[in-house]
Amino acid sequence: MELNNNSIQLICFLVLNIALRQIIKTQAHNHVIRLLFSIGVPLHEIAHYIIAKLTLRKIIKAKFIPDFSQSPPAYIAYKNSSCITGYFIDALIGLAPLYLGVCALVIIPQPDILAINTIIDALFFLIIWVVVLAVAQCMLPSLTDLKNSVRGSVIVIISCLILNNWDVLPEVCDEKVVELLLVPLHVLTFYQALLIIIILLCKNRRLN
Repeated sequence: MELNNNSIQLICFLVLNIALRQIIKTQAHNHVIRLLFSIGVPLHEIAHYIIAKLTLRKIIKAKFIPDFSQSPPAYIAYKNSSCITGYFIDALIGLAPLYLGVCALVIIPQPDILAINTIIDALFFLIIWVVVLAVAQCMLPSLTDLKNSVRGSVIVIISCLILNNWDVLPEVCDEKVVELLLVPLHVLTFYQALLIIIILLCKNRRLN
């Protein structure tokens, strides 16, 4: 498939936002990271829980409220399967925070920062800002999630390659889909860059 301008933009913004996410994680004050993770970690585990329930997986134990003195701070324990469909379901559950996180970024209402006129408007912007940052920090799968998803992901990739060679696979990277994903990525870039600017200004003020 030939990459068009929007597809290249999408890849660039994905790489940029992953880099910004890492800068925030390493440069932000512990209290800021704890606030983002206190919101994002429960959302991460809820994503696992929802897909596990929808796929009728038996959940052994669930912990949504993070305890940062333990590793992992929160988790969803469920019974794995040893068949091909089971591997696919494991991948759906393991990668749930990623694709549900993307869906959340698409549907979360985005306030117009230039239209903030009241305290209510400012408060709404602040809440959306924090929630989006929390989702961005916690939507990526953990190492355990990736480990549980490897076999199912490999099966899906191989199946898609075979179907693509047979010309029976529908076009999934439609121009409208890419444009739809670009909108939340633009917003996420702004929100993450704004937080990094604030972090750097605070650090510079402490040095002076």
